[in-house]
Amino acid sequence: MHTSSAVEAREKVLEEALTSQTADEKIKYLSRCYVNMEFMYYFEKAYSMIYGSQILLLEMLEQNVAVGINDNLIRNNYYNTAVAKYPGMYETYSYESYMNFLTSHILIMKEGEVWKITNYGLDFMKYLRTSSTLALARERLG
Repeated sequence: MHTSSAVEAREKVLEEALTSQTADEKIKYLSRCYVNMEFMYYFEKAYSMIYGSQILLLEMLEQNVAVGINDNLIRNNYYNTAVAKYPGMYETYSYESYMNFLTSHILIMKEGEVWKITNYGLDFMKYLRTSSTLALARERLG
């Protein structure tokens, strides 16, 4: 396999960092790296498809993590606001589809009569903040 000099340089740094570690420490470190890469891939994929209004909803769910938010509030304050701003985009994108996107990406879940952010959703929001992506996401208020 052909690799770039940047990849080879990064591999050398990792090899040097792992040299003095035990086999168990190496496995734990590399496992964590792999899992982090999986999460980053998943988060980037979700970010590429999510609407800004859905990110605003996730922020509100973060702030109300213990109590959640009901459908009426979400429909009136997030979905309908986005529909009014971008009617063409929402012609074929129902409220159910809007919420299904978030549930299918395991970012939210329904608990009784309210929607709550999942731990995965909290991690997604943390990722957006730490990667400086949240500010860009707010610009996509569709």
